[in-house]
Amino acid sequence: MRCKNRGEFHPLSLVSIGLVLMATILGIYACSPNGSSTSGTQSGTGGTGNFEGNWVVSVAPAQSTMVQSVGPNAFQPFTTLSSTTVMITVTGPSGTPAPPNSTVFLTCSNGAFGFRSSGSGLVYEQPITTETLGLNNGRNFITFFAGFSPGTATINVTYQGSTGSGTITISPVPTTTTKTTTDR
Repeated sequence: MRCKNRGEFHPLSLVSIGLVLMATILGIYACSPNGSSTSGTQSGTGGTGNFEGNWVVSVAPAQSTMVQSVGPNAFQPFTTLSSTTVMITVTGPSGTPAPPNSTVFLTCSNGAFGFRSSGSGLVYEQPITTETLGLNNGRNFITFFAGFSPGTATINVTYQGSTGSGTITISPVPTTTTKTTTDR
């Protein structure tokens, strides 16, 4: 069918154009990260992660149980710090590591990533419980020090809206019992 005026459209052409536009918009929306729904929990070694921000954050302590650190007292004039290494890994859902020079934010509920220092040395009453850590190929390690109080330490790591956590049980220092013998 020929159109007499080049400015006129055939009604079937208008419907076709509308369908193509709708399909294009829906296709773009379905392929965009903001249009997809990828929230949920991802398990990792030593902890779990939420990949709502399209990243899987894994927190893996080398030890799941530690003995508490011991401060100086009359019987022990020095401080004994109990420590372990924690591996932080950030990957995309397909396993691709986080981009170079990425930074994660860490917090801990017990224990510390270090202690503040003064001119005379470390101040154990001022633990460092928040830290930022740069990643190399989506991974890095941090030293975690057990606190001076027994309990559970939860280490939380955040990267671009995704979070992961791991726990470490901090046990009290074992008490030693001394046996006394009586001479007869």
